[in-house]
Amino acid sequence: MAGTMADNTETTDTETREQGPTTADVTDFDTVEVGPFAVAALSQAEVVRRIASWPEAKRPAVFNHLHVGALNFRDNPTFAAAMADADMVYADGMATVLVGKLSGAEGLERSGLTDIGHEILEALNVRLGRPARVAFLGGADDLAERAGAALSTQHGIEVVFAAHGYRTDDEWSELLAEVVETKPDAMFVGLGMPREAIWAMNHRHELPNALVLCAGGFFGHVVGDEKRAPEWAQKAGLEWVWRVAQQPKHLGGRYAKGLLTTVQMSAEAVKGRRSS
Repeated sequence: MAGTMADNTETTDTETREQGPTTADVTDFDTVEVGPFAVAALSQAEVVRRIASWPEAKRPAVFNHLHVGALNFRDNPTFAAAMADADMVYADGMATVLVGKLSGAEGLERSGLTDIGHEILEALNVRLGRPARVAFLGGADDLAERAGAALSTQHGIEVVFAAHGYRTDDEWSELLAEVVETKPDAMFVGLGMPREAIWAMNHRHELPNALVLCAGGFFGHVVGDEKRAPEWAQKAGLEWVWRVAQQPKHLGGRYAKGLLTTVQMSAEAVKGRRSS
């Protein structure tokens, strides 16, 4: 708010920091075109900071991740619309980072939810000054419950809801009404891409006014059903090789197709920059 008296018109840097980030400082950011998707051209630290600091509003804030498996669905118009409907799409994979940098992004970094999910919860606790209230939805059987319990132990969050994601279309409205009643600060949705992004778009009017993070396979990593690659493989961008080795039948075809998709999109990105 602008000052009305001469001695109140100046604001020091310290005062600004104490007041916290402004809405524009959090919600305004550059994006880069990765095929039909507008991806936040941000570092991993900035993705975490902005999501955890996202201003409260009378609507859910949806955050989607884009990895090589999702790039395989770039020609699906419903999926493209769902990604465009999100408040932020961030790069969750080296294929996305590669195409983004070839398209001109300079500060883009990989922001895998397997890493930043933990950091977001810690930052959210700090921002709120209390344990964040978090809902978990997705996966089979008791996976959401186990993931919530593990994250509660690790980060001191309050798990207010947890349920599996194997539902018929006519079950979602009643279930989401239950989630809304718990008043979560954040909600993780693990239905797998592209399904979870399309689901979030179709049910946005029923979602709680909270941070809604499409979580992919995050729950499985949290409980240890799927092991992380060694740190050297993560830094080298080779975590996908480790994942395929663990689940060759499930992931082999996805990553084989993803390799072809990445090569094609990289060529398109280079051609696009040359012609601009």
